Order: sequence, then structure tokens, then C-alpha cells
Amino acid sequence: MAADLPFVVTGFAEDVRPHMADSSFFVCPIRDGGGTKLKILNAMAMETVVIADPVALEGIDVEPGTNVIVARSPDEYTRAVRTLLSDPAAYRRMAAAARQLVATRYAYEIIGQELEQKYRSVHAAHPKRGH
Repeated sequence: MAADLPFVVTGFAEDVRPHMADSSFFVCPIRDGGGTKLKILNAMAMETVVIADPVALEGIDVEPGTNVIVARSPDEYTRAVRTLLSDPAAYRRMAAAARQLVATRYAYEIIGQELEQKYRSVHAAHPKRGH
């Protein structure tokens, strides 16, 4: 069933951005979270629809069906791609929602502000332990 869908397996890439720019989907069947999160966030930031195993998405505040598609089997991945290829408006909405999530929750500025607030609260609770 999946054999009739065009796809490219790139292998190792020094910079994934050129590949993402030319891609419609980021298919992530990886069932191990190590290093995967940044790749998923990069794809979402570039408005590439992510279709991923739930393990690959752990720790990212996604909303399945809104800014990402969850798939567990080859048939689920294939069905997701076919569905979005047949509905360009739904594809665009999901890609935009993914980009919006990254911009409002995972941008460096946002993460930096949250980290600074945490440091300030720790310092306020223990003022004599640091400067």
C-alpha cells in the first residue's frame, strides 16, 4: 500500500533545513526519544507537518489532530499522508498550527524567559547562596 507514495530517505545530513524546505511531511516512526525532539520542533518551525510515534512526541506539548498527527503503524502513517495530501486546506491549517506552537511555546526567547523566572525564584528562596 505505501509503495506508491513518493518518498526519499536522505540518511545523515549535516543540515536538515534544506531537506525540510523541500518536504511536505516529517515522518518520525522512531520509538526512542533521544535527539528526536529537536528534529520534530525544527520540522514544526518550518511548517512541515509532523507524523510521529507517540514516544517521539513525549515532552512536546502537541495536540494530535491540530498541530501533529500521531501514528503507530505503517498503515497509520500512510493513511495520514494520503489524508492530508487529499485535503490541502487541512494540511495548511496543521502546518500553521505547528509553527504557531513552536513560536509561542518553544522559541529561544520564550524558553529563556521561563528559565530566567525559575532562576529568580530559586534565588529568592535562597538569597544567601548565590549572587
